[in-house]
Amino acid sequence: MWSKVLHGDLTAADATERMTVLLRAPIIGTPIVDLMPRAFAISLAQGVTVYDSLYVALAEKLDIPMVTADERLIRRMSGDATLARRLVWVGSLTA
Repeated sequence: MWSKVLHGDLTAADATERMTVLLRAPIIGTPIVDLMPRAFAISLAQGVTVYDSLYVALAEKLDIPMVTADERLIRRMSGDATLARRLVWVGSLTA
């Protein structure tokens, strides 16, 4: 979200409110090595970075939604209905 504030797409107040929502989520650690094969496959198929794909693969593994402010990632994942359903636009959340 910091980049959205930096580029003027989101106010600091809105970003702070959304961060409050995100901080309510439980934190679960997962080794990258467990996610890398699937993340790499997602990366190749959807044309996104492995870095971004790691988050998608984690959400898929845990069978949970992935909240993101990355519109480009959402657009790229729209080519795969299963992955697209996993992503949630941060702007659709309420405090």
